[in-house]
Amino acid sequence: MTKIGIRVRLRTWRPWESNVERREQYRTVGGNGVIVAHLRLGNDDLSFVVANLTSGGAALLIPPYEDPGFVTGQPVSVTFTCAALAAPIEVQARVVHLEDEILFRLCGIAFEVELAPPDIPQDVRGLFNRRRNVRVAPDASDPIHLEVATPQGDWITSARAEAISESGIAFRTPKPARIKTGDLVTSTFHLTTSAQPLRVSLRILRMYEHQGGCVFGAEFDVPSTPDFEDQRLIIVAYVIRRQQLLASALPG
Repeated sequence: MTKIGIRVRLRTWRPWESNVERREQYRTVGGNGVIVAHLRLGNDDLSFVVANLTSGGAALLIPPYEDPGFVTGQPVSVTFTCAALAAPIEVQARVVHLEDEILFRLCGIAFEVELAPPDIPQDVRGLFNRRRNVRVAPDASDPIHLEVATPQGDWITSARAEAISESGIAFRTPKPARIKTGDLVTSTFHLTTSAQPLRVSLRILRMYEHQGGCVFGAEFDVPSTPDFEDQRLIIVAYVIRRQQLLASALPG
């Protein structure tokens, strides 16, 4: 008899991953979409890029060279700022989760009082995303160009990335492409955090036509991508660097 092992991963509820709104497609944001959390601990004023911000909590990206000394259960006063916000959002919160990643530390905080929809300005609702992985838009002066191999064997050499995260990428083609939802395609592209090109498999999750071309949302297909873990670290490093650059450009 052949034994089949099944690994089940149980996920606990995390308030920073809940959301006021659930979208079929996420909204891509650029410099105005970077949200920064400002905290005062003793005599220190600290600022961190926000990975996720929802009505119930937030996830903060802590650089590896900083050690704010957070402990689970610690109360914190937080002020969120963003170029798209007319006024800062001030909340009382509590540290509920600390997680060490390879290139950063994740700090999850839960708000003492959940934000109500009126607390979230309409033009900022799209920044409250429902995904755990941070996504960023590439610098317009340094775009990410992709070469994509379709299932039919065609090569698309004029695709450009709209957004990228640890788990996937959104890209645009200037004209319709023979790719449909569910297709597995191969893509090659360069990031500034690596001298070598990345070569990954992409599973197309969604697509729509726009301005004569197509926009595709895809996730990295780990089983069919050789050395994906090494490439994942390169992508994470790019995302963090991009977030830090966008945050440093904000006033205050």
